[in-house]
Amino acid sequence: MEGNGASFSQSREPWGGIGAYDYKKYITASNQLKHTNIIHFNKNLSLNPLNQTLKIMSTTNYMEMEVRMDEENTINEYLLRHDDGTIPVLHDYGARVKIGLEKPRASLTLMSTALSRETTELSLQERLGEAAYDLRHSPQYNEAKDKRIYKGRIWGDQESTGPKPLAKPLAATTLDSLSDRMAGRIAVGLILVSGPLPRLVLNNKKQIKITAEIQASLSWLYTQAPKRDLSWAYDIIPVTVNVPDTLHGSSFETFEAPWRDAALKQLGFKSGFKGVRDYIQKLKTELNTDRAYCAFFTKYTLQHFAYAYSGGPHLVMHYANDGWGVDNIDRVFAHETCHIFNAPDEYAISDCDCKGAYGPDKVPNGNCANCAPNGGVSCIMRANDWAMCDFTRRHIGFTKAHA
Repeated sequence: MEGNGASFSQSREPWGGIGAYDYKKYITASNQLKHTNIIHFNKNLSLNPLNQTLKIMSTTNYMEMEVRMDEENTINEYLLRHDDGTIPVLHDYGARVKIGLEKPRASLTLMSTALSRETTELSLQERLGEAAYDLRHSPQYNEAKDKRIYKGRIWGDQESTGPKPLAKPLAATTLDSLSDRMAGRIAVGLILVSGPLPRLVLNNKKQIKITAEIQASLSWLYTQAPKRDLSWAYDIIPVTVNVPDTLHGSSFETFEAPWRDAALKQLGFKSGFKGVRDYIQKLKTELNTDRAYCAFFTKYTLQHFAYAYSGGPHLVMHYANDGWGVDNIDRVFAHETCHIFNAPDEYAISDCDCKGAYGPDKVPNGNCANCAPNGGVSCIMRANDWAMCDFTRRHIGFTKAHA
């Protein structure tokens, strides 16, 4: 489902199971955070989250969201208006909108009044990040995730009905990887490409939905890191290009190049993979990150609805996400992001085997369904599950937890 408004959700108990979301929303105040504002949209305001008129009530209040990503992983998220350095940041959308992490404190005092404030001074990117956060914690989004279609389905199932299999990762376009391992502060370029026809437009609602799905996806990847040493810094750019849709072709590049290169030109970069690489390198420098990659979202016709270049630098997704649907963008994006960070596929029709040497530690693909005991265990590289096997953790180069 797409978000159609901002509202407060109630705690949902009992929790709905693996892959579901359990949200406990409450507003707290703390004398220890005098310069941190954390806000949430009032349920009685306009249905357009990017055009809300709000008012500051306090500089010592903030809202805590408990986000249960699966049975073993619970994180607390806070929408930060001003970062005073006391809360670790998970998602960075700019100086005025960040999503922070914090453990519950005994000193926090529950409050019942909704916080609000002006949003007119926010950049488009900041407003998208904030609206996405709000959408993720709405009853509608929660319900859609509970009813997620094709839960647990193998990415490569070739049944007579249902979605297409995911694509194998494409060969890397550069030897100098900006995504050698999934650790530290990582820049995420998100280029939302619309075309000249109504059917090719990613409107405001769709932009919020995409941002929310990516936010959820990367929050989940954070929960899988043994040392939880990940954070994400964003560059979100909606672009409208005036090129026709390519309806026939035999390669990924045939479909991708026309709209991608037109978007790169608008952004001041050369065409082709060099332009993509230059954009990502600039992103890494300007956002002061350890690593970087980018994702193109569009409604232009593609050779395949979702694919990534192994080891980077970028991935591409169609908004409709084929038969998997928009409410599975989060898991498909997590799968493709793992390809960016060197993880191989593990489902049978990918022709995987238990050999190879993947990631910074050169680990074989031991959870491949074609050779692992009993077909392997549940993993995001194998099926539509919020699960990650130990092989994938090593492929993407998670920092090892201390013994």
